Amino acid sequence: MRDISWRPWYSLIIKRQPLSPLFLRGLAFLLIYFLGFDLLAQTNNQQQRQAEERLGIQYFQQRQFKEASEVFERLFDQNGQSYIYNFYFLSLTEQKRYKEAAKIAKQMVKRYPDEYRYLADLVYISIQLGDQEEAKDLESDALRKMKKDPKEGPNLANAYRARLLNAQALTVYQTLRNQSGNENLYLLETASVYEIDGNFQGALETYIKLLEVDAKQLSTIQMRLQFSLAQDITGDRVPMVKKSLIKAIQKNPDSRSFSELMYWLCMQEKDFSSALVQAKAIDRRFDKSGALPYELARISAQAEDYNVAMQAYKYVSDAYNASELGWVSENQLVLIEFEKLRATAHTSEDDWKTLASKFEPLVKDDPTRPTRPDVEIKWALLHSFYLHDIKKGREILEKIRENSGIGSSYWGDATLELADIEVLDGNFWKAQLLYGQVDKTFKTDEVGYQAKFKAARLSYFMGQFDWAKAQLDILKSGTTRLISNDAIQLSLCISDNISPDSTYDALKQFSRAELAYFRNQDNLALEILDSLKGSYLSHPIFDDVLYLRSNIYERSGDYKQADTLLALLVSNYPKSILADKGLLNRGILNQERLKNVQKAEELFTRLIMEYPGSIYIHEARRRVRDLKPIN
Repeated sequence: MRDISWRPWYSLIIKRQPLSPLFLRGLAFLLIYFLGFDLLAQTNNQQQRQAEERLGIQYFQQRQFKEASEVFERLFDQNGQSYIYNFYFLSLTEQKRYKEAAKIAKQMVKRYPDEYRYLADLVYISIQLGDQEEAKDLESDALRKMKKDPKEGPNLANAYRARLLNAQALTVYQTLRNQSGNENLYLLETASVYEIDGNFQGALETYIKLLEVDAKQLSTIQMRLQFSLAQDITGDRVPMVKKSLIKAIQKNPDSRSFSELMYWLCMQEKDFSSALVQAKAIDRRFDKSGALPYELARISAQAEDYNVAMQAYKYVSDAYNASELGWVSENQLVLIEFEKLRATAHTSEDDWKTLASKFEPLVKDDPTRPTRPDVEIKWALLHSFYLHDIKKGREILEKIRENSGIGSSYWGDATLELADIEVLDGNFWKAQLLYGQVDKTFKTDEVGYQAKFKAARLSYFMGQFDWAKAQLDILKSGTTRLISNDAIQLSLCISDNISPDSTYDALKQFSRAELAYFRNQDNLALEILDSLKGSYLSHPIFDDVLYLRSNIYERSGDYKQADTLLALLVSNYPKSILADKGLLNRGILNQERLKNVQKAEELFTRLIMEYPGSIYIHEARRRVRDLKPIN
């Protein structure tokens, strides 16, 4: 008879006999008890591992590679995860423990035979150990493996790039091109490797080749070049790009992309003259609308490159004279001539009369081409400031202000210029009222900020320095760069020129001289400045005095005296806020008036080298470039 006195505890379950509730509760307790211990142990192990990982990464970030490698060695031995391997491998190579690094790399190659990065690590180690033969063998093995599965080629190249094995990466890309029979594959990646390797010429040639076959890459190439040119401290790369693009344009005359890239490059460098050549070429061959030259004219005018702006507007005006854009360009051309003449020293009344004759066809009544308010505003200023007919200028501006059909911005511009005319005529309180109207109407607009600045400047002219400075300090931030710079300069002029006895006596005389200069009363301005020289010879205001005197002599046509005064300013006050501007003005005087090109280049270069943070750097560089055109 079979003995059934002993049975295993689970036999009841197997035979599906009913279980008591007490037994079930006990069984559940035992399961939870033992499983809980197991889960708790797993959780503790996981937390301990995470703590060790954090410790290892902390050591690595602090460049304590010995300590980091010890931590990662333990973690790697536990499960050999790839990201632990990366930290471990780098910790070893940073200590030049290459043989140990090779050992773990081989383990990973064996464990993950389809992962190219571990093969690249072995190549890297062989090179570091000086075993070129081993490195070549490993490279060949990797290439043979890649040829069997070309789609994995980019992974091999990326693995080489991760270890800065740029020559090997280039070999991979060329092998893939050869194998496919397509020489246009992986050009962007190849250019990137050349860039990293410091071979800008190789990168540039690759970009040119890429653009030949894929015009859609233009924006990407522009971004890449923009970054590369920003890193160029020698200034050699821009000429390289221009020469390559000239050849590419000659080789591909029907390709718009190369002309657009050249235009973009010239605009980046603010080389508006060269940009105009490309803009006209693009317009004639492709656009036939005048839009690009017109946009260039607008940008170059904002940059005060009036010669290029005038050429661009004339091109559009002549080529598209039957269109609205041509008519607008005709108007803009005269406005730019006005700004250019206003910025030109030693102009005669005959110069302004000649310009006035160009305004007349634009301001006469013509229903087909109504007069533009901006033309009328400049027409009024020409009469008031340069033809000495304040009454006519005031009448023109008042008529504009009364015209309910014009836009509010034109009303603001007309009111602002009318206020300037009132300053010219000595009606200071009326001028302040007009500035206030514009400021109140256009609080957060450009014209409103201009009104606020001009109101502060008028307070300065009138000797109300504390009030003027308070307003200028508000304008130093939150406005356009031009207004902000003007506000900063005038604010510093006030704060820097308080007399030792905390009075503004010298500044009061100097501000009167500046007011006289604004009102074209140059002889009176010089008389006031001469009296300053006698009474306040040691006062800090003399950098400002020298600068204003140079402007007066330049306006009168005495360019040598103006240059001498600027030279004194720069040599005696090299830390003055006017020193960099003085260098720029000296350079322009020597370039355009004294015709001493070599001296001009020397002065512009000096500005670039001695005042790298100057707001005039771009202008100095542009002028150096104009003096040394690229062949």
